[in-house]
Amino acid sequence: MDIATLIFIIIVSIVWGYATQAVITNKGYDERWFLWGFFFGIIAFLVALSKPPYIPPTSNKPSNLSAIADEEDRKRKRQQNYWECSCGRMNAPYVTTCVCGLSAKEVKRQNDSAIQKIQENEKKTAELENLNLLSKYKEMLDSGVITEEEFNIKKRELLKL
Repeated sequence: MDIATLIFIIIVSIVWGYATQAVITNKGYDERWFLWGFFFGIIAFLVALSKPPYIPPTSNKPSNLSAIADEEDRKRKRQQNYWECSCGRMNAPYVTTCVCGLSAKEVKRQNDSAIQKIQENEKKTAELENLNLLSKYKEMLDSGVITEEEFNIKKRELLKL
């Protein structure tokens, strides 16, 4: 094999390499296919042509604008007496059962029991705070900072007697 043939083969291989790389780049891929085209020529070029265009993955995360629009839609539906299921779906007033299977009565019962538990917890928290304050006033009484009369007034206020 003489030098002219070798140079011709290298030039043809370089052309196939650039052509293959150009096809891959135009299809949206960020891959290096020059060497495939250089070594395999028309075969790599045909493979590059057969590849589908690259579509970058999109996020299913809602944008800020769509989140604001969803919140506005929820507000509007609440004003129109829609009811919200525990699955998160907003249902029209005439719908008695959500697509998840829960009825409006069951959801209302769940919401009422949750509200009742929250109110009980708030009441217990308030009672504990009052008892803590009462114990602090007792310490102040024992140390002589306040009088017995002031302690009894605070005790009546905290215990609501």
